[in-house]
Amino acid sequence: MVWQFIYNPEYGSLNYGLSLIGIKGPDWLTSTVWAMPAVIITSVWKNLGFNMLIFLAGPQGISDSYYEAAELDGARWHQKFMYVTVPLLSPTTFFVTVMSFIGSFQVFDTVFLMTQGDRRVPPP
Repeated sequence: MVWQFIYNPEYGSLNYGLSLIGIKGPDWLTSTVWAMPAVIITSVWKNLGFNMLIFLAGPQGISDSYYEAAELDGARWHQKFMYVTVPLLSPTTFFVTVMSFIGSFQVFDTVFLMTQGDRRVPPP
């Protein structure tokens, strides 16, 4: 419901913000061009918190001994990140990727509620 208000063509906050800089915003949810990007932005926003929480919890499982060994070898912070943290976060990355892939098939309700089932077909 909040996103429907944001994307409202007359009173929505997105089109209001665009009008402040001199741009006339489109009819986001009924346009054949802008409906898909609007739904994608909404879906990304909806899942961002969960994915970020998982990625923030991921480094908690990395032992400090890996970082100590890298430091003894003379690694700097960016090298520790690239060669220790990123590879050891691969199970977390795989989990988030699989969960996002599964969630991408469960987007019907978001699309249906935002567009009210509008079945506009672009003219031939």
